[in-house]
Amino acid sequence: FTYIKTDGKNSGELFNELADVASDLTIETLLNFQNIKPLPQNHCDFNYAKKIKKQNGLVDFTDLTTLKRKFLGYTPWPGVFLESGLKLLEIEPIEDGKNYHIGEIVTIDKDFISIGCLVGKCNVYKVQPQSKKPMDVVSYIRGKRLEVGDTLS
Repeated sequence: FTYIKTDGKNSGELFNELADVASDLTIETLLNFQNIKPLPQNHCDFNYAKKIKKQNGLVDFTDLTTLKRKFLGYTPWPGVFLESGLKLLEIEPIEDGKNYHIGEIVTIDKDFISIGCLVGKCNVYKVQPQSKKPMDVVSYIRGKRLEVGDTLS
């Protein structure tokens, strides 16, 4: 078996790695097809997964863990986005143990902004407004005239 470390990889990156593993296994399987003995499936070892829909990517800054998991699971599709439709394209969850006001801009740096979560904060680097091209988040908040203390929604 080939094991793939998943920490910090989004679903698109994992898909590409699994495709490489699958291509090797396909060749190996075809070359040894006569020696393969089918095994019955153990029905206790599977789970049903619901179809992913676009609305599954809706996030807020309440729970940093949920935000991180949705970002990794739903990138590249459907992606994660706020109620306003603003897509979060590049983020970095920071688990610092501090409490913040949910969705409040905590800091503005030259390359990113930090958004407060109930516990922890999230650095946001790149966003995409609805029907617009991707852009760096600092340009976005400057265009919206948002400052530290304002809420990103």
